Amino acid sequence: MTIKATVSPGTYLRSLAFDIGIEMGTHAAAITLKRTKNGGFSSDDCIIVPGNYREIDEGVNYDWAAYVKGLSDSLNIFRKAVVKDDFIKYILNGNPVKPSWLEAYDEEAMKGETVRILDVQNHLLALGTTQRKASFFKTLSENDRDESIIKLKKVFGESYV
Repeated sequence: MTIKATVSPGTYLRSLAFDIGIEMGTHAAAITLKRTKNGGFSSDDCIIVPGNYREIDEGVNYDWAAYVKGLSDSLNIFRKAVVKDDFIKYILNGNPVKPSWLEAYDEEAMKGETVRILDVQNHLLALGTTQRKASFFKTLSENDRDESIIKLKKVFGESYV
């Protein structure tokens, strides 16, 4: 029997198989487990290396670079806000983001949500928490209210002096 399950983190699928066996009045065990998705990545994003990782064939030229993801891509489960180049130094110095600094942002972001702060070249600058719903960002801009909209939690990179 094959079972396809979408589960939350911390689910023990081998225990689930055992429990299904009990409910069916028999014994059951998970023989093969294949994770097809984890966070923002699917099995299509992976490279399959034959055998054990300790037995990588030295004669095969694996295209490792095609599968290496940057930090920004690794955190793609978070929405993003893109900062204009003129304001990168403020972000790297830990200043909260203001509406006038943004080139673009995910309009679905809710208040209290973690967002990635990127430059226009898609480099990760920081992670922050939205202080307002993204739909309110535009309202603030239209009314010339340049208030803090994203509080920074973690800054990546060197600060400007």
